[in-house]
Formats: sequence, C-alpha cells, structure tokens
Amino acid sequence: SNELETRFLPASVFQLVPNAVNSFKANFTPLGTPGTRKTHVHLVDVDTKQLVAAWILTCVAAPPQVTKDYDVDVRVGEAAHKKISYENPWNRRRGYQLMSSDPNVMRPKAKDLQIQPQGREFMRLYVAPLDRPGRVEVFLMVNDERGQVK
Repeated sequence: SNELETRFLPASVFQLVPNAVNSFKANFTPLGTPGTRKTHVHLVDVDTKQLVAAWILTCVAAPPQVTKDYDVDVRVGEAAHKKISYENPWNRRRGYQLMSSDPNVMRPKAKDLQIQPQGREFMRLYVAPLDRPGRVEVFLMVNDERGQVK
C-alpha cells in the first residue's frame, strides 16, 4: 500500500494481548485519481517475522467536492509558488490539515494551518516544475482536526 494513503493507529509496533480482542485503526486517504483501490494489510510478528494476519481493504474513492477553483500558470521547467487566503468562520481557534491529491505536482509548504477565531491565514503552495506544456488538475484538501474535509 501507499504509505501516504494509508496510516495506522497505533503508528508504531504494538503488543498483542493473548485471549483478548486486539484492534488497530486504519485511515485511508485516497490520493490521485478517483476509483476503487485495494490495499494489502499484513500484521507481522516483529520477533519471528511470521505473518499473524492479512487483510485486503477495498476502498472506493470519489473526487472531493470542489468549493474553489484556481488556475496557476507555470512556465515549463520552472517551479511556482501560490498563496491562497483561507478564513476561519468559527468563534474559536481552528486547526486545519492540508493535503494534495498529487504531491509530485503541488504540495502545501506547511501541512498544518492554525487560524484564530474569525481570522484569516494564507495557505502557501509549491508547484513543481513541469516538463512539458499542458494542463494538470490537482486537488488541495483542507481537513479539520477530525480529518473531515472542509
């Protein structure tokens, strides 16, 4: 599986308890094109290197709801930087996580954005150099503290 798309909690080695129900969380955040993805998950004993369990997670990824659209002109072979204003409409400080659908093309310079109540901050983006003329569509997801798309 793609480590950018699939994250686990706990994120490190953990101890299984014998004769009990053990659990972990898998968080799948699809990147790239919409469609069906299969992710293989293997639970391996770190001491013996033996496979304890294996699963195939099947996820259906739909494109995100687009709330704003921006065009960024980039010269072939040159990187670009874009600054986009984002507002917190709430009466309390909010934290947001920024994620690109294709980090090879465009990525936020900072993955986290903290905005004061009723405040405004800038999302700073890096657009990688393109090797040929054309149009590339990339989504920037803005998620709240619970991982919900805003």
